[in-house]
Amino acid sequence: QKGISIFINPKLSVNNLFVDTQSSSNYILCHLDGLKIYCIYLSPSLDTSTALQILSSIPLTPSTILCGDFNARIGKVSGDTRWNPRGTKFARYIQQNNLFNWNAIHQYAKPTYINYFPETNTTHKSIIDYFLSPTDLPQSNLKIRSDLAIFGSDHKMLVFSFFHNPNTFANSESSIPSLLRKRWKLKRLLEKPVRTEYISSMQRQFFSKNLRQKSHDFLDYLIKCHNPNDTSPLSSDIIDTIELLTGDFYESIYHTLHTMLTPSDERPKTWTWFWNKALQTTAINDKPAILGGENPLDLINLFGGSIEDNPHDATITRIIRSKTRSKQYSHPSLVHNKQLKIWLPIWKVYMM
Repeated sequence: QKGISIFINPKLSVNNLFVDTQSSSNYILCHLDGLKIYCIYLSPSLDTSTALQILSSIPLTPSTILCGDFNARIGKVSGDTRWNPRGTKFARYIQQNNLFNWNAIHQYAKPTYINYFPETNTTHKSIIDYFLSPTDLPQSNLKIRSDLAIFGSDHKMLVFSFFHNPNTFANSESSIPSLLRKRWKLKRLLEKPVRTEYISSMQRQFFSKNLRQKSHDFLDYLIKCHNPNDTSPLSSDIIDTIELLTGDFYESIYHTLHTMLTPSDERPKTWTWFWNKALQTTAINDKPAILGGENPLDLINLFGGSIEDNPHDATITRIIRSKTRSKQYSHPSLVHNKQLKIWLPIWKVYMM
């Protein structure tokens, strides 16, 4: 489909092999002894947003390998001579997901696409075919055969190899941690010694990444691009996209926060402000059916029925006070039912 093919050696000895051609028209997924190999083709006709949405839809696990024709040029990140619009977003995707770019590691600046035009006697070269993975694969090696291409294609053959232990990725998906929001105790910045050291650490990070000079160079580049009277040649060596500069800036911030400040307990992004680990443990252990979508009225009995007997009374009391200052959520006929009157505000919060 779309020119994507998989050739499997008939002598290959594996325990599990399955090829999925139905999940997407833009890639073929090969399951191979715990590995998930995505063979991808992102046509140049796809707009950048659609191409990145396709990539983002692929779940990344330690057992994932991405390979194929991405039609993305990422400049000096891979040793190419220029960028293209898709390459800017593609480089950011690689950086944000901490992917290993095996082209840059093993074959930096070696083109994967070579096309000769006899009419103008010119040769176009670019790096648009990649091998990527979120895991540092052991004993890896990548060769680009400039002398070989399948069926006369302008794309050269890429041969990627590494040591594979089937047991390594057997339970890889279960080992993936859930996405948690990183938190630090920012109140410590009110202490002058901590704040001073925080600023110094941030300055050292900026200096080590040469962010000041890179920002000035990028600004000069933008000025030249938008100045029709400036005919001086543009140097590709100084062109860093705003995404990459922003990525370096974020790295500096996170490094300084993690080094200077004490991390707070991590929280899943789906938790509301009043939820905590104790409540989550109680909910899972005492009433897992609630989290599974059964009768939500069981929430009334989840914590024992009354505030006096509830081990999480401080949190619940705080919820009631914040939610009942202007209104009382109780029916007149239920005024004498103290327990239900207490739990009605909690029920409203739960429904929100």
